[in-house]
Amino acid sequence: MQAWLLAALLAAPVPVSAGEPSWKKALREQAALHSWDPLDGRFANETVAALQRLRSAAEHLRFVKARGIDLKVTEPNERLPATAIGSYIEEENAMYINQDELMKGAGELRRQGAPEEAIPEILAWKFLPTTIHEIRHAMTRDRIRRQLGIDLKLNPLEGEYISFLDEARVFREAVRVRPELWSDPSRILEVERTAGRILEELDRGVPALQAMVDAMYDGKPSLLREPRDKLIEEYERRRASLEKDADELLKTDLRTITDADTREDLAEVAYTVADGIVLYKQMLGILKSPARYEQLQGFYRREVESLGKAAAKTKR
Repeated sequence: MQAWLLAALLAAPVPVSAGEPSWKKALREQAALHSWDPLDGRFANETVAALQRLRSAAEHLRFVKARGIDLKVTEPNERLPATAIGSYIEEENAMYINQDELMKGAGELRRQGAPEEAIPEILAWKFLPTTIHEIRHAMTRDRIRRQLGIDLKLNPLEGEYISFLDEARVFREAVRVRPELWSDPSRILEVERTAGRILEELDRGVPALQAMVDAMYDGKPSLLREPRDKLIEEYERRRASLEKDADELLKTDLRTITDADTREDLAEVAYTVADGIVLYKQMLGILKSPARYEQLQGFYRREVESLGKAAAKTKR
């Protein structure tokens, strides 16, 4: 039995009148509070409705509709690390939102007294920065492919600059369109705090926001700031490290591992290692070609500058 079910059962009051036993009611209510299923469809619909209300998100909405990208809520897995709120996987034509984070947000809203029927809509707006951030990653990859003929699978630091600048730009409009959702500081959800910091840094200037992103992604290579030879050296080191991990995995005799969870964990590690080797190999191929490297640098320089100007115009 799930721990929360057991707790609900033990905490339920003894029935004092005829009718449905109070412990059954408590279990049913607790199950609703800990299940995302009843909210799933409405969250996706409300997200689309929110995008439709924002002029700054019109391009994002067209992009998603044109490609039929699915918005899926999922528990953390190999597609979506537990530390991530959202993730876009082009190969699956899907954007994933962390179910655990949504449930935390729903819990916070309930404790604030939000009506149950309003929770999906409120969450759609509260998670809008993440939605925009991930759609922009998808748009950036698509633009690189169309403009440069490069199917770039690995996201450098500049890709994060672009997505955070875009996130801030759209979030600013969202706050203007639905001010009642953010007017009371006591009702700000935990998941929103990073988005709030992003707006604060943007008010100080684009370089301040970029410095915040630098700190968040410490160690992530930059195509615009680091010399090409240093980038090649770094990606070679990362690839060699993963190849060493792969060699160790190949030595593992799975016949001696009977625990299902351990086998599943090993499978996830193997997936991550194999995927990483492919990504680093592709990036190295680009870096070792001066022409392709300069093309990619130019693309990111233009995009960061363009979105930086657009985001700066939204300052309070």
